[in-house]
Amino acid sequence: CNLGVLSGDAGVYLDKLESPDAFGIKLYSAIGKRFPLHCTAMGKVLLAGMPPPERRKILARKLDAVTTRTVTDPAALERELREVQRCGYALDRQEITRGIMCVAAPIRSGDASTVGAISVAFPASMDEERGIESEIRAVTRCAAAVTAELQGVAMREGEGRRPARDRAVGRRGRA
Repeated sequence: CNLGVLSGDAGVYLDKLESPDAFGIKLYSAIGKRFPLHCTAMGKVLLAGMPPPERRKILARKLDAVTTRTVTDPAALERELREVQRCGYALDRQEITRGIMCVAAPIRSGDASTVGAISVAFPASMDEERGIESEIRAVTRCAAAVTAELQGVAMREGEGRRPARDRAVGRRGRA
């Protein structure tokens, strides 16, 4: 599992939790390491959450092929990003590491902007064996819980910072 945020024109891994059953698989991620946006599930989530002018600027650059499955056509990637916006999660289908798939979902702030992403990586063979619906559900549920917690903290902090006269007016209005 990974946690990442946008850092300029790339993402950066903030945290990582490895499975004790890693099956000898070496993943690309490492805390503090930057990751490309166009070929990682978290990167696609971050791209999909960007304002269109920012996203177009990044997609106008050369999109390097990391594996033979990396999407390097900006129009194809833009179509995929619209699907990410629609369904609420992104997939990396062996685009940065052969044999590894990843699913990611956005973490949103109080104003619904994407502030980060979480992902889970797993052997691509799992997709062929049993599908990945449970991974999609787990990641989207976790991202929703983190989002709710962040939004709750923002609400509590916002409540605590209201000027005293606004709080008094609120109390009088309810009395």
